[in-house]
Amino acid sequence: LDASQIVHPSIMYGKLKDWDGKPFKEAPLFYQGVDEEIARVMTAMDGDCLRVRDRIKELFPFLDLSAVMPTWDWLLDAYGDQVADKSSIKTSFNTNAAYKGLTFPMKPNPKGEGLLPEFDYRYLTANIPYALLVTKGIGELCEVSTPELDKAIVWGQTQLGLEWIKDGKLQGKDIQATRCPQKFGI
Repeated sequence: LDASQIVHPSIMYGKLKDWDGKPFKEAPLFYQGVDEEIARVMTAMDGDCLRVRDRIKELFPFLDLSAVMPTWDWLLDAYGDQVADKSSIKTSFNTNAAYKGLTFPMKPNPKGEGLLPEFDYRYLTANIPYALLVTKGIGELCEVSTPELDKAIVWGQTQLGLEWIKDGKLQGKDIQATRCPQKFGI
């Protein structure tokens, strides 16, 4: 599992899904700004990925899918010695020294003061079409619903002016620019 397919889109979506459009005075912290809602979104998206993994294991029991793990497990495995408070996924992100001071991708507000989120950034432009949509696509093929992934994907495609999901399926007009299996007619 490419952990960035969950980490980056879930933080962007969790923080900005209800954004009122008003400019920020300063760029918010990205990883260290994970709050309870972002942690909930991340955990829910993980749940979708893990259900896809479990279904693949049922269909192909010989596959080693041990690398497909919850994001929190991955974070502690990758950064455990740099995490001061491992009591929750939120605190694990908030206290990870490797993430100290990293902020949301932002751009100047063209209409005046402040900063606006930069949606046209790899957290959405790469992590969704080249990773998250692959998991969503495999889920579709295995008949595993991915409602939490779908919410983040639909939000992301709206921010980017693209269409990957249409009528609840990976059949949008921009599917050919992704790596999901549906691109190949599977």
